[in-house]
Amino acid sequence: MYLREKLDEKKLIKIKIKELENNILYGDSQSKDSIVKVLLSYIDDLQNINLILNKVNQQTELLIGKTKITIATAVEIRKAIKTKIDVITRLIEENDSKLDIIILIEQRDKLMDEYNSINNSIRMMDWSVKLD
Repeated sequence: MYLREKLDEKKLIKIKIKELENNILYGDSQSKDSIVKVLLSYIDDLQNINLILNKVNQQTELLIGKTKITIATAVEIRKAIKTKIDVITRLIEENDSKLDIIILIEQRDKLMDEYNSINNSIRMMDWSVKLD
């Protein structure tokens, strides 16, 4: 199994957990006790997947430019860049003429290039890392 497949499995389990939570909270099912048992089992599965992913992300290195970093570090850098892009986009959209829009757009474009580069490197690793 590849890292990408484990990430997809995690996503599906999170969806199932949300569906079961909603079923317990808002459904009229008579078998809520059995649903709770299934829900708790899925939460255990999610924990196991997260532990595997965290271990792999801490141990696997990728190359960003000329720098080797772990997947975990790359993911955190990607999150920070995405936050910066979102903030700058809001500033551009809600500008009250006190900010230089051209400079903001240039900064955002540069950040988007960085984001895409890191994101592509992470995605390539997702399909090249085999899990035991």
